[in-house]
Amino acid sequence: MGERKGNVKIKRWKVDWSNLPEQALSRIIYYLDYGYDHSRFRAVCKNWRSSSDPPDCLLYYNLPLKIPTHSPVFKSSTHPVFLMYGEFCLIQPLHDSSKSFFVFVEELTPGKLRLLHPITGIPFHNISTSINLFDFQLDYPFYSTNICFANGDQNVFNSNGLSFWSNHPVKTKVLPFLGVDDEADILGSGMESSDEYSENYTGWVGIMVLLLDQGGKLGSLKFNGEWKFVDYGPDILFDDMVYFKGNICAIDRQGRTYLINGPESRVIETISKPLCLIYASDCRKLLMSFDNKLHMIVREIQKFRVFELDEVNHRWERVTLGDSILFISNIRSFMFDAKEFPGCEGKGNCILFPTNSFPCYSSADNDLFKGASRNLEIGVFYLDQDCSQHLSTYPYLSVLFTPPSWLFTDSTSPTCATKKSGGTHIKSNLVPPTFCQNIIDLDLNPMIGNEKGASVEKFQATSPDLIQVLQKLWDKYGNIIEGHAIRSDVLLKCALEELAKMIIILQQNTQKTLNSSQVENLQSTLADLQTLNFRVEWLVPIVAKASKSLQIREKIDTITKLEATRSKLVAELREVEEKILIEQNMIAAYGEIDSPLLILD
Repeated sequence: MGERKGNVKIKRWKVDWSNLPEQALSRIIYYLDYGYDHSRFRAVCKNWRSSSDPPDCLLYYNLPLKIPTHSPVFKSSTHPVFLMYGEFCLIQPLHDSSKSFFVFVEELTPGKLRLLHPITGIPFHNISTSINLFDFQLDYPFYSTNICFANGDQNVFNSNGLSFWSNHPVKTKVLPFLGVDDEADILGSGMESSDEYSENYTGWVGIMVLLLDQGGKLGSLKFNGEWKFVDYGPDILFDDMVYFKGNICAIDRQGRTYLINGPESRVIETISKPLCLIYASDCRKLLMSFDNKLHMIVREIQKFRVFELDEVNHRWERVTLGDSILFISNIRSFMFDAKEFPGCEGKGNCILFPTNSFPCYSSADNDLFKGASRNLEIGVFYLDQDCSQHLSTYPYLSVLFTPPSWLFTDSTSPTCATKKSGGTHIKSNLVPPTFCQNIIDLDLNPMIGNEKGASVEKFQATSPDLIQVLQKLWDKYGNIIEGHAIRSDVLLKCALEELAKMIIILQQNTQKTLNSSQVENLQSTLADLQTLNFRVEWLVPIVAKASKSLQIREKIDTITKLEATRSKLVAELREVEEKILIEQNMIAAYGEIDSPLLILD
């Protein structure tokens, strides 16, 4: 068939892509860096699938990579150390962009994925089902690398034990670097072909390492085992580093920013002047590279300031974020347009940050996150406001980090076989194309049901007593979960059980018998339920009353102790006064003491 265009007949050719020559298929595979893309390639047709073996890795092909630990900066250990790779991933259903889930994915063992909270870095647990990656649209906007033992423990370096870094979950930061001549540098830096570390096809020749818990020392480790510190003066300690326009860029405590040569471990150029005295302090500063611009984040207790580098004048200029959301994770900082997240349009110009991300302000974080569960220790600061708020204050932001029910769909197709990899199951495709090759089994708890209606009987809790309590709440207050923000039935069940346990605590105690741990549990559970949009406004004054009664009891106890101390001091004072009186009487009986002791005349 064809069509006429003017006087020329144009013939349309039908191309059978399934019959591409083997050389062309091999060339396509060569440019696929990720196992996930390789799996999608193999799912196209039988010919494409038979052109290559299934990938061992689901993320970056050549990682994890074993690295040498000969340098004394490493802890003495018989366990190998690896360079790991992870991706910040935005997951959406294929045909519904109104839903999204933001997560960090890492691959500690080839073929085994672990899902972590993108801000706190805490693994998601308690979900037991399969995830078919082909059912979703995946966007990997940012990646991260780190070094750790095989179990994920990142404490691989000797530490100086700085107290203000003790609570920070990440003690080091790692950025890989290329050599001037990649191939020559990889194979020509003392690495013989028999070397166990020569299996490196990443193009990287080493990593730049920022040792945060050693005060901010910066050094480079080549994959031949050579370690070298960046020496730029004894007083120069670094706070953060990022990639910026193809270079490694690091910032010191005073806000000066440097371009670093990784292979030579030296400063190439100073690209910014220090900050003014108001901001140039010993408090940590963070860098972020976004849209070919370099940003710096500075914290002032409950406030944040964002600066952008004026490259012409080499100075920092204070800026706002427009309609963007800046995420500070324990791994790196990054920014999204608010419109990327459903419900967040027009609500940008804010910063999300986890607890202890700025170690000098740990006490401020303790006040901000008091009573919050560990995975919800996230603060939000709007640049046009005066102080930070807990994430629960903004439901449209907190919902981004709640595992949605639509993400988990059990897939038990008979065309999928299972092979084990380090305790985690990966289902591999046997026949075309059922798209089961990238189904990852996660170690989580079973669902309780899919209904979110007004009847509590639809949620089969583990204890009949809890069901009975919940039914009474439903009868008195109506559908408490109407409009909730939970998209996982597992989390919904857990939240309902915690609510029932709250009610039992309140019923079994009086204002005089509630202890501090119970009150803290009530406050933290209530905060979590409010974050999840439960209708618990009736519970707020009850918990507040319980908290107030505990405060009053504590004040009464304090007064009682103070009165006992006062009585003791009064008794001691009387005893002292009596001794003084006795001594005064003795002095009076002795007579004058200013007369001469000896008179000769």
